[in-house]
Amino acid sequence: MWCVLLSGGVDSSLPGWPVARGGSQKKLQTFSIGFAPDVNARPATEFQYSDLIAEAFSRPDHHQLMIPEQEIIAANYPAPSRR
Repeated sequence: MWCVLLSGGVDSSLPGWPVARGGSQKKLQTFSIGFAPDVNARPATEFQYSDLIAEAFSRPDHHQLMIPEQEIIAANYPAPSRR
C-alpha cells in the first residue's frame, strides 16, 4: 500500500502521481491535514487544493483530518504539574 500526504502543491502531489497513474490505484491512500483554530477563526486548511489533486488521482476515498488547535497545544505544551 502507498500513502501520500497531499497539501495540493507540486511538492506533495508529484510523489503520488506515478503510483496513481501506474495501475496501483487500489493500493494508494491519500490524506490531508488541516488545523482548526478556536472559535471565530477560519480553519487553516488547504483541503480545496488537495481535493483537486485527489480527484486527479481518481481517489474518491481521500481522507481529510482536521486537528483542533487545543490538541496541538496540549500535545506540545503540557500543563505544568501541581505540587
